[in-house]
Amino acid sequence: MDDAFKLLSSFRAFSSLLDFVDSAVRIRIKDEHEVSFWNSLVEYIRELSGDRNHIAHNPVVAHGNEDPLEEDWDTVTPKVGPAPSSIATGRQKIHPMPAEELVELHNDFQFVCEILKEYNHAKATLHSLPDKFLQPISRRRPSRSERQAQNQRTH
Repeated sequence: MDDAFKLLSSFRAFSSLLDFVDSAVRIRIKDEHEVSFWNSLVEYIRELSGDRNHIAHNPVVAHGNEDPLEEDWDTVTPKVGPAPSSIATGRQKIHPMPAEELVELHNDFQFVCEILKEYNHAKATLHSLPDKFLQPISRRRPSRSERQAQNQRTH
């Protein structure tokens, strides 16, 4: 366990660590149906990593409906993401995240953690995996690209 910690803690970028873990797990997967589950889980984790990066690298910005000089600041909505002006100029492709989306992302992170714990437990203790680990992961909500497309249709 100490050696594994030393090895895994040396990665600077999460994507490199995920690629490493993906390769290590794939070596141990023999069933093609389990590969389908694993591929969908890695894709989901990679997507959540992108969401995490968006949250970590963007400011909380107040979004209102009026000119900033005339805005009633009691009615603005805090969001994580670029200022409204960068969206208007077309410099930003991703729309800001409202607080409700942050709560949903928190739930997505928790969901993936639970799935990983269950999968690890099943791999360590069972002779055959439950069906849920032999098919693509069933997400709790649509993918980020689907949500962004919906978000752009509503703006």
